[in-house]
Amino acid sequence: MNLFLNLMEGIREASANKFRSFLTTLSISLGVSSLFAMFAITEGIATEYKNSLLRYGKLNRVRIMNQELPPEKKSLEELAVGRTYRDAVALRGLPLLSAVSPELKADIEGRISYKGHVAFEDPRGVENDYLITENVRVAKGRFFAHLDHVNRHRVAVIGPRIIEELWPGQEDPEVLGEKILIDGISFQIIGTFASTGLFWKDDRVCIPFSTMLDTFASAKVVNEVDEGPQNRLHSLGVEIRDLAYYEDALEQMRKILMITHHGIEDFGFVTMEEYFSKMDNRIFGIRLSGGIISLVSLIVGGVGITNIMLASIKQRIRELGIRLAIGARPWDVFVQIMIEALVLSCIGGSIGLILGWGAVHFLQIIAPSDTESIIRFYALLLSFASAVTVGLVSGIYPAFRASQLNPIEALKYE
Repeated sequence: MNLFLNLMEGIREASANKFRSFLTTLSISLGVSSLFAMFAITEGIATEYKNSLLRYGKLNRVRIMNQELPPEKKSLEELAVGRTYRDAVALRGLPLLSAVSPELKADIEGRISYKGHVAFEDPRGVENDYLITENVRVAKGRFFAHLDHVNRHRVAVIGPRIIEELWPGQEDPEVLGEKILIDGISFQIIGTFASTGLFWKDDRVCIPFSTMLDTFASAKVVNEVDEGPQNRLHSLGVEIRDLAYYEDALEQMRKILMITHHGIEDFGFVTMEEYFSKMDNRIFGIRLSGGIISLVSLIVGGVGITNIMLASIKQRIRELGIRLAIGARPWDVFVQIMIEALVLSCIGGSIGLILGWGAVHFLQIIAPSDTESIIRFYALLLSFASAVTVGLVSGIYPAFRASQLNPIEALKYE
């Protein structure tokens, strides 16, 4: 048995029936190209998502969230205090934490205006650890000083998207020292945030936490009834000092919060690991959906290969009978047919990779996006391997049929 001669025979058979071979490999090519494009697009989405998460916050950042009580403790729901500033004060006593950032949003419409231009964003009352836990920095001006908090100064630091809305059409306007109206109350801009590339972080207006309490959260009116000050936090983020003590820090935080919440566990922790896990699950779902669609084309291509090989065997019964009669073993015939099926699948796979590469770049041209498709070596390998696998599986039955031919009956076939 000569593998090289069998390979040449496979190429000869494919070239002898060009149109039939083209139709057979077309489905393989489409399946491989869609699989390859899907890998490239999802890899770009995954990379952009991971980079966004890293810009959004570091791995040692933890957010404390409100959570519903279990059914057996529903009777304590009225006693649940939720996140309050008392939690932040208590957590600051933990040596394993490097930053604790309470955040309070007022129950107002969020109308922010400057000389007739309006932006809608609820202001946030924050403290200085906000820069650490939110992984943001001030581009111009300054952040809040100690006296701003003590004296409840009406000052603000705003994001680049707010600047675009209040100063439309102006490139890099000078906004420091200007006064904006937040719910009709004047605030002086003392700083601007650097762009993060994330619209929900660039679209922010921050004021001192104490100013928020005094100006917007001193009363909570529900159905024209003043229920007292609004002291429940909108957000509470912390940064763990050392990832080596990550689990220890979470356990200490849980114990402290159980004390401040009077033994009612109406809180939970959201970590960056959970965000990455959710992202991986979503990407897996996208890849699975795309893989199933591509698999349909590959199966159709596999059926086509099976049909063309069966037709080819029927046309070559006498030829195969002669081979068997002069000493070829059934195994030799089996390998010959398998190689011919493999040749067709490899041709289809190669064309599919070229089509997939072109499709990825064509999509970038007709639908430009900030998320670029990323082509990895594993995508090339898996896409081509899928075509080879389909070819091998599709060729098994025709190869088996050919290897079982009776030489005498084959020689008498007309």
